[in-house]
Amino acid sequence: MQWLPAQGKYVQQASDGGSKPGQSSPQEPLSLLKRMQAVQRIHQQHFQMRREMGGNFCAPLTELATILDVGCSNGRWAMEMAVQFPSAHVVGIDIVMPAPFVSLGHGLEQQPANVTFLQGDVLKRLPFPDASFDFVYIRLMYSVIPASAWGALMREMIRVTRPGGWVESLELLPYAVQQKEGMVTIIGWYFDVLRRQGAEPMAALKMPHWMRAGQLERVTTRKLKPAQRENLSDDEKRQNRDSALALIEDIREPLLGAQIASPEEYARIAAKASAELHDSANPGGFHAFVSFGQRSLTS
Repeated sequence: MQWLPAQGKYVQQASDGGSKPGQSSPQEPLSLLKRMQAVQRIHQQHFQMRREMGGNFCAPLTELATILDVGCSNGRWAMEMAVQFPSAHVVGIDIVMPAPFVSLGHGLEQQPANVTFLQGDVLKRLPFPDASFDFVYIRLMYSVIPASAWGALMREMIRVTRPGGWVESLELLPYAVQQKEGMVTIIGWYFDVLRRQGAEPMAALKMPHWMRAGQLERVTTRKLKPAQRENLSDDEKRQNRDSALALIEDIREPLLGAQIASPEEYARIAAKASAELHDSANPGGFHAFVSFGQRSLTS
């Protein structure tokens, strides 16, 4: 299972110059190498999730006319859905305008004609009329959506879903899963950092509650079974390791800023965790949960 949610989905500047959940402070531009590494991690994450789900969704979908991808990142999922449902109109929305050309390849050579990408902030009212979509999808947003915003966001997603349509989420649960001591500490720190930033690291387990609170019916949750080590290619194992190493580096600044650990303690644990990852044939990752529910025909 992948370690990190796709990065760079929601980048809003805080008015006071600080950072808030779902927001980022001004940063130096990523180097070309780091951008390519981030793209590779997002691609790998998508393909692993798709394999573990057995496709791009779990809800019992049939014919679809309209599909919405909330927080569509690089647009790969939306484009694959457009290919799978060629008669449907697929819309992806994100605070940063997607650049879908970076997601081409792997059987997808050009952007399908039936997909549209929009720039917009999903933490505000979704810019669509009521009952606009047959299927509304969101994934890997636990680290960027404020805990206090999830209820309102779910209500918005349900509002734009037609009666009889489906809403589905896919979220990671940032708990240690068979990792060694160093990575267990890193993951615990990551959980702490998310909570202190106002995010909801338990979103994967709370999603069914938010769906039922929004009056969705037939709410179902499925825990994904991670790919077995022997089924991973050497490249997938390497990318899993790189993703875990990126987590170690990414938490350094917020961890030290919140004084959760001292610089010396962080350096010691980071070195230990990095050594564990390099010594491991498969560094593992987080469990993932899919939840889906149907809007009532009478709502």
